[in-house]
Amino acid sequence: SWSESRQNWHQNYGARYFKAYFSKRKLDGITAEIADGYWVWRKNYWTEGDGKKAVVKNPRRRGLGNRGTGNHAKIPALKTLQMEQVALNQFFRWAYEKRRLMRYRVTLSVPISSKKDNEGRRATFDNHEWQVLTRNLQSWAECVGKFKGERLNAYHKHQRIQIRYFVLFVAGTGIRPGTETRFMKWEDITFFKDQDGEEKAQIRIRQHTKKGVQRNVISMPNVVGWLREWREIS
Repeated sequence: SWSESRQNWHQNYGARYFKAYFSKRKLDGITAEIADGYWVWRKNYWTEGDGKKAVVKNPRRRGLGNRGTGNHAKIPALKTLQMEQVALNQFFRWAYEKRRLMRYRVTLSVPISSKKDNEGRRATFDNHEWQVLTRNLQSWAECVGKFKGERLNAYHKHQRIQIRYFVLFVAGTGIRPGTETRFMKWEDITFFKDQDGEEKAQIRIRQHTKKGVQRNVISMPNVVGWLREWREIS
């Protein structure tokens, strides 16, 4: 009953990860402790494990122009690990209950990090990263320093300024840069004085987005100045 893409997922992940870890172990000798060791091995696969060399040179890609394996996340997402958990538990259940090939009942569970690790939260910039980003965006938009170019035309320079404001706007509001900004218009933005006395922007997110509902987002105070400057050059 699986779709073709789902079958391909099982085959690809089974060949790369599941077989690499479990194939050297006999089924009747796999315990819960051995199975749980898969998570540490899997998280380190591309940084310290078998996949580290494949990033530069993958023997499976013999004869192809691109010999390295770069289309992967160095640290797998929690959702990816949960999908692997379902696939492995399905196999272990079949081997134990249906075929009687395993001595121990094994049920895997992805270890969830503590809240202080911000597991599942969107990535954020620390102060140093934010300073580097804004400083380079400014130099890039003004075409100075290492971003200076003799052959840049006026239209391209104007685009750089627009992109700088866009990045600052997204960072200062938390709005999704693809699905939520795609349908946005200037009429969706209003300014108001908050209870703390600072002027902020209220942005209406239209319902044609990932969430499928209309909602309002309140910006950081510094977004107000960026938006007004952006509007003047648009």
